[in-house]
Amino acid sequence: MKLRAIYIALFVATLLVSLPVVRAPTGPDWSKTGINSGYGVTTNYHGIEVPLGTTVTAYAGTTNGPGYIDHVKFRWLPPDGSDPIVVLGTGPSIDTSWTETIYVWTSTYEPDVVGDWGVQGIFYDQEGHGMGPLPQEGHEKIAIRAQSFHAVPEVATIAAVLAMFGALGLFAIKKKRTSIPTPL
Repeated sequence: MKLRAIYIALFVATLLVSLPVVRAPTGPDWSKTGINSGYGVTTNYHGIEVPLGTTVTAYAGTTNGPGYIDHVKFRWLPPDGSDPIVVLGTGPSIDTSWTETIYVWTSTYEPDVVGDWGVQGIFYDQEGHGMGPLPQEGHEKIAIRAQSFHAVPEVATIAAVLAMFGALGLFAIKKKRTSIPTPL
């Protein structure tokens, strides 16, 4: 009976340790983006591994208000070296959580390949100048900022590991019940 309680406690502890892996992060943290230079890019999974099939939101922010930066394009860079996915950001919205007002554009993407992903935000002015993700788009550099994140196999992998521990526990319990007593 004690052995069963130990295995149940081990199983519950493993579940509790696994929970932070699947938590969904929230909005942008500008503190590590270089926003003090006027431009920054971050994701809601900065510093956190991303399970495959999870939507990642990228945020491109600038302290240069409307009238200077008109739009932002995002380049999602797959780890396998395939062509980047270029998406026009939505926005701007206003974020006042920083010492200055930040004008924010967003883009979302669902990684489908395991590995180290990158995302770049390319900032364009009203005339369309900027170092674009496509060769025909502007030649004057406004600003490009980048961020990376790591995609990992989905939660099913964690479930498989937990199932292995559970099977090991059941095997140990069953073996104890069927053990042959030794004569004295």
